[in-house]
Amino acid sequence: MDTEFLNATDAATYLGISRAVFYRWQKAYQIKFYLVGGIKRYSKHDLKEFMKENSLGGR
Repeated sequence: MDTEFLNATDAATYLGISRAVFYRWQKAYQIKFYLVGGIKRYSKHDLKEFMKENSLGGR
């Protein structure tokens, strides 16, 4: 599986939220990230799974 990785700004855009909300969610829900060269990267696959697991009716 080829996975696309995003920075925080692009991850927030992908989820349709502001960067500030994304950082709050990341802290509160411990959204999975990969640390590459000291920079956090988020996979689209993991973000999609996060939304499925934390939505009220999206299962």
